[in-house]
Amino acid sequence: PRCTGYMGSILVATMACALGAQAWLAPPGPRTRPAQQRCRAANDGLVLAPTAGLVGEKALGSPVVHHYAGESEWVMWFHGRGGEAKCALPPLSTGRVGMASSKDGTRWERVEGIGEGGCVLRENSEEWWSFDTAHVGLGDVVPLSGDVGDRRYERRGQPMAMFYFAGSESETEWSELGVDRDGSVPAMDLRIGLAMSQGDGRLWGRVEGEFPTGEVVSSGDAGAWDSTYVGWPSVATVDGERYVYYQALDRRTRRHATGLAAAVAPDAIRFEKPLDRPVFEGGGAAFDAGGVSRRCVRKLGDLYYMWYEGLGADRATHAVGLATSPDGLDWTPLPDPVFRPSDRDDAWDNALVSSPYVVRLDDETLRMFYVGAPQGLSRSRMAIGAADSTDNGLSWTRVPSDLDYAPP
Repeated sequence: PRCTGYMGSILVATMACALGAQAWLAPPGPRTRPAQQRCRAANDGLVLAPTAGLVGEKALGSPVVHHYAGESEWVMWFHGRGGEAKCALPPLSTGRVGMASSKDGTRWERVEGIGEGGCVLRENSEEWWSFDTAHVGLGDVVPLSGDVGDRRYERRGQPMAMFYFAGSESETEWSELGVDRDGSVPAMDLRIGLAMSQGDGRLWGRVEGEFPTGEVVSSGDAGAWDSTYVGWPSVATVDGERYVYYQALDRRTRRHATGLAAAVAPDAIRFEKPLDRPVFEGGGAAFDAGGVSRRCVRKLGDLYYMWYEGLGADRATHAVGLATSPDGLDWTPLPDPVFRPSDRDDAWDNALVSSPYVVRLDDETLRMFYVGAPQGLSRSRMAIGAADSTDNGLSWTRVPSDLDYAPP
């Protein structure tokens, strides 16, 4: 495959709520309160917020985290929306991909990429025909080969693959996205792409896929359940095979669902879809009655665990559910969410929690990084949080935070 050189999500409430999306406003960056003024309960969980002038100055999404156990080092990639859009983008947090680092997984500093605003991957401005000319969103970052594991690695420096999703400036009818609205929206023709880094995670080269516009996983043919778009990929190793789980809108049910693409051995660059249906649609409980969105899959013991974002019937409520599977194909969800928005009126994440990404810590407990947003006009100003679990992800406790983020 050909590398084209260096190039530099989440729904605000899902596309079904796009009618109510607020205009983007650039919020102030995070700041640390004096100790005597801290309100730790309201800010619990918050680890990274939008910062003026950097990637995602208006909203952050899709945290992807690696923990290097032998080096006490953490690296986070994320996507964010700023003022860089060259067309009227859909109400997502996508735009460009940024990077941050930490010594403890709770206090993070931005890592400067070589792209505008410090990004490490941006929309493709070199190839007009490509699928990713309008915006990019982050899916997952994994070792280029071998078992992708639980995101706790022994060392940095190994070649890595970034699975991202993106759209062009082509228009999609709102009705095709399950939204009762006239007209169309650009850049929702989402496809999944691949980029590679030789180890530092700051410099990425796109890999041209086998499809005419360069993606490695494309939407289905006309009439297929996933023919509208495919996005938000996450990667897992299941019985030695590399699986890419992705989000799509099921045209038959008008619900968001999870699809599956499997790598064609041995290159892990070409993928095929083993099923002609979603691999997971949720359990139909109140919290995921509207479908399922972003997710991550990890193996714990003999089972595969999927933490996923459930959408309520109103498509406006978002909580994190848990399903298990013996084979990565047949999933059994719990009836209730394992992580909900905060019940505090003044919390930064009391409107929604989404985009779960789970990492195993050195003491064998789990840490979940997630996206949260507050109620009201600031709902679109999404930031990144973290919570810990000591019971294999059945319950979560937000990490204490010194950050204060109060968008307008």
